[in-house]
Amino acid sequence: MKKIIFGFVLLVLLLTACDNSKDSPPVKATLWEISKDGNSIYLAGSVHLLRPQDYPMPAAFDYAYKKSSVLVLETDVDSMSDPDIEAYMNEKIMLPEGQTLRTVLNEEVYGRLEKLIGTTSIESLSQYKPSVIVNSLQTSYLQLYGGFTEDGADFYYLDKSKHDKKSVGFLEDVKIQIDMLSDMADGIENEYVSDAIDGLPYLVRGTNMLVSEWKEGISTMTEASLTAEKTQWPTIYEVSILNRNSAWMPKIEAYLTTEPIEFIIVGMAHVYGTDGLLHQLENKGYTIKQLVN
Repeated sequence: MKKIIFGFVLLVLLLTACDNSKDSPPVKATLWEISKDGNSIYLAGSVHLLRPQDYPMPAAFDYAYKKSSVLVLETDVDSMSDPDIEAYMNEKIMLPEGQTLRTVLNEEVYGRLEKLIGTTSIESLSQYKPSVIVNSLQTSYLQLYGGFTEDGADFYYLDKSKHDKKSVGFLEDVKIQIDMLSDMADGIENEYVSDAIDGLPYLVRGTNMLVSEWKEGISTMTEASLTAEKTQWPTIYEVSILNRNSAWMPKIEAYLTTEPIEFIIVGMAHVYGTDGLLHQLENKGYTIKQLVN
């Protein structure tokens, strides 16, 4: 998922950016082999947005893909073209009848958003939920100023699996992601939009750093962002991270009881932290080995 990156976290972490020395030894991958009782899976953290220069995929990712029989992603993005799902999404991203951006945002926040995107744009978006507008704004900002695309590791291997006719599984229904993205700011619209606008000047630099962490298999910034979100936005953290991780765990454990090897790719935020999948798997006694490129 694409979440708000908190400005004060980025300001601190920009001072401790990753060392990208070409003379460094082989780096760890954001990828782990999880095993127990002779069965194993590969669990990878992904950045959903990458730049052309971030390709090719890390060698460890290609290795895990080739060794696995099944690719497992968060959700079936292809189902978004289903008419029923499309209709569901179109309904969820709109404000309830009788509400507009002017009624859910206070005058100050509405004015800030209008100044940012323009009067014509904000009027054309008046019926959309603020969380949907923020998500689109951040994605557009990264594409325009950072050269990012939609083609992260998950999309890359999904496309590859179609060519290779590899089986694909999913951890959750696409409606869960639609609900999360459309509802996450309900009741806190002003704070959410204001924080997003504050974070825009740091968004590209911060996302570049996240990509660097993904390439080097480290988690300094991701862990700090998770801590900040858990403290500052506990409800959003619960809905977007905690609840989904808890729902995924039984499915991941089920994969670990079968002989075929699965290659599971989720957003980096789901891998790390005290509520992350790695921590939960470790607490349940699974053997965890981080791969290197």
